[in-house]
Amino acid sequence: MFKQQYYAALDPKPVWPMQLHRVNAIYGTMKRTIRKSQEEDKANLKLSILSAANDFETNCQQIVSSHEDFDMWFDYQVLRLQEVPFAWRDARNIGRSGITFGLAQKFLNLTLKDWWCVSQAAQKLDYSALHAPFDRIMRDRLWKLTRIDFPSLRQGGYYVYLSRSDYDRYQEHLLSAQLWGKLTVAQPLKRIEVEQLVWGS
Repeated sequence: MFKQQYYAALDPKPVWPMQLHRVNAIYGTMKRTIRKSQEEDKANLKLSILSAANDFETNCQQIVSSHEDFDMWFDYQVLRLQEVPFAWRDARNIGRSGITFGLAQKFLNLTLKDWWCVSQAAQKLDYSALHAPFDRIMRDRLWKLTRIDFPSLRQGGYYVYLSRSDYDRYQEHLLSAQLWGKLTVAQPLKRIEVEQLVWGS
């Protein structure tokens, strides 16, 4: 049910193995946040996202074998993306030379959501280690449900100022009894399924 809901909501549709046209769409979700970037920088960043997807495709069985293995892979890929030279300006017209953690998690997690949605491997493997994307929609809907607050976002800029501690708290909250009670979840769900339940509501 959750996968079909996600697939139906998107155009272009999720694909796996990842393809550049989907990377373009995933990057496009941040086009209002990323301002005045250069075409060469965008191309290099997109290729780095595609490279992360290809690495995941090759090694997914090992990567999702434990939460520790996935977290190590995720942290490494976040650092790789943040090291890509990328000049841009945020909504406050502050110049930046690389993408922020908030942007990196969104790009990676949306990429892996395609894997979860349509890959053959995800039908066979335990994907409970996957993280869920954090975005404004989730922040607003969780606030209405449980009044959870993320202090790093008080200065604005969901993808500019999101801290790792708030991100980790978000991942934990998706599996909390408090949230599940509000959602009246009747069966155990993975984080990415809870995110889809809230995001798609």
